Amino acid sequence: MSKQENTAILWTFLLSISLFAYLSANASVTMKGANGVDVDFAGIRAANQAGLYMMVTPEQGEIFVPWERFDFDDMAERHPSLHRVYQEQRGGGRDPVDLNIGIYERMRTIAAFSEQMKQKYAEKATLAVPPMTYFFDMSQFTDRSGRGYFRTISDYSNFSTRSTNYLREYERFLAEFFGIEGPVRKTTYWLTYGSRRWDVVTEARPPQTSVKKSPVEILLYVTDPDVRSHPLMVAYLNGHPETLALITNLMEEKQAMIESGYLMISPRDLTAKRAAVDTAAVHYQRMADSLTRNANLQRDTERYLREWRVHDF
Repeated sequence: MSKQENTAILWTFLLSISLFAYLSANASVTMKGANGVDVDFAGIRAANQAGLYMMVTPEQGEIFVPWERFDFDDMAERHPSLHRVYQEQRGGGRDPVDLNIGIYERMRTIAAFSEQMKQKYAEKATLAVPPMTYFFDMSQFTDRSGRGYFRTISDYSNFSTRSTNYLREYERFLAEFFGIEGPVRKTTYWLTYGSRRWDVVTEARPPQTSVKKSPVEILLYVTDPDVRSHPLMVAYLNGHPETLALITNLMEEKQAMIESGYLMISPRDLTAKRAAVDTAAVHYQRMADSLTRNANLQRDTERYLREWRVHDF
């Protein structure tokens, strides 16, 4: 039995079941069948020589209905433009005609939607580049006047070691996250004693105060196994909600599209994509309130990128 014969049987079944009241209340395109019974459809996607690609409800998905299953006199009166398509197709039209009537006006194929979102992920935004003291409390290294506050050689030695480590982490973050390799401008105090010298860095400022970066670049940074500055990234996104929103807003847009029922996708793929975006979104939404980085952030972000094809790997 052919696919069209199977769908014809489905059509006949739909005409005979007692769901017409429900369908009438939830659909937008009414068509009269050859048996004289009206059926409400959620929409009509396309037509070809053999019939129409239609949807009764989003839950039931798309079906194919042969032309001969319709009442053509009613079609000519109620849907004259559709009747003209029928005449053109039956008169020798070869190429399918996109109609996008009813729910299909709002529906998107997964390929088209994914490509649209991919372009949004590639759009660059301006990110502020903060100084070192944004991440580290350096007040303990200075007095209220901003001068060095060191009482003993031990203070200098201790603060020199700690500030050097802070500076190293800060410069690593500038390079890995922002792509800034240039030298930073440092504010430094020092002590010399004999042949020894202790330098204490109390501030470091980047060579530029902003960079252009896209959401996908941020996500690729998260998934990079060689990156060591993730803790500073979490602190940065926590304190820059406008940058964090570049990621969370796009994830929420995908979640909304899934929940709307307007995404044309197989149930299996829908389940996989919903799980990927939901899991990843939780990580980034939590960054708005917490400085703690989940151990699965990298894994779940990479799964999200691959499942939604946000980037060409």
